[in-house]
Amino acid sequence: MKNEKRKTGIEPKVFFPPLIIVGILCWLTVRDLDAANVVINAVFSYVTNVWGWAFEWYMVVMLFGWFWLVFGPYAKKRLGNEPPEFSTASWIFMMFASCTSAAVLFWGSIEIYYYISTPPFGLEPNSTGAKELGLAYSLFHWGPLPWATYSFLSVAFAYFFFVRKMEVIRP
Repeated sequence: MKNEKRKTGIEPKVFFPPLIIVGILCWLTVRDLDAANVVINAVFSYVTNVWGWAFEWYMVVMLFGWFWLVFGPYAKKRLGNEPPEFSTASWIFMMFASCTSAAVLFWGSIEIYYYISTPPFGLEPNSTGAKELGLAYSLFHWGPLPWATYSFLSVAFAYFFFVRKMEVIRP
């Protein structure tokens, strides 16, 4: 594989289309807040009610993918030629800290109470069922499933950085 070098500046085909889309969406929202609220709630409801199962299965597939990477044929494969800069334990603690620290500051301490006070599925607020659901949901967001997803996808980035020696990963 050849060593690919790419420029690090702004690429118009990557930068401007999302900027234009976000700009139009912001303009439409400011122009008619009530209509934007209806549309946003309808899209959110559609995505969560119709496609929520796909998100949950994606997380489970990522967990199995993580187990495959850890215990499968690539478990002992090293990315790159250099010796490891940090020990395995250090990497585990760094991944744990980086994956959760910023989000935990914002949501980690209040998410359980959010689900207890406004539980889904028609549960009574502050009930035992709402408390159980609040704990379960927070484990779904802060437990092994997201950690497996982060670490599984980080291997793909590590491959491009350390094996392909690409400084920038862009389309």
